[in-house]
Amino acid sequence: MKLCWVTLHVRDLSVSLKFYRDLLGLKISNQMKIKEGLEIVFMSGDGEARIELICDKNVIVEKKDHSFSVGLDVENLDELVKRAKSSGGVNVVGPIKPNPHVRFYMLSDPDGYTIQLVETK
Repeated sequence: MKLCWVTLHVRDLSVSLKFYRDLLGLKISNQMKIKEGLEIVFMSGDGEARIELICDKNVIVEKKDHSFSVGLDVENLDELVKRAKSSGGVNVVGPIKPNPHVRFYMLSDPDGYTIQLVETK
């Protein structure tokens, strides 16, 4: 068994795309307009698993708590965190270094989901 995707319900697809595509560098692998007001975008990095963003204008998306997070393995953690901090409006926590080989930062996406950026040396 392998992980296919993680689904995140978002309030504003254009704002979420600025975060996931423009800031984090994920690429759109599939984008579908299902019906008026309902759009789905699959995004991926270099791995097999994808993030599915669902924007349904007929559903209210509540702000998320911090009991759920998505981890993304990154090559240059410092550069990505620098871009996140300079973009404004992105809550950045860290660095956290649980052992000598791993460090990570946690960001909040526009809908309050926690995104962990992980660098392994």
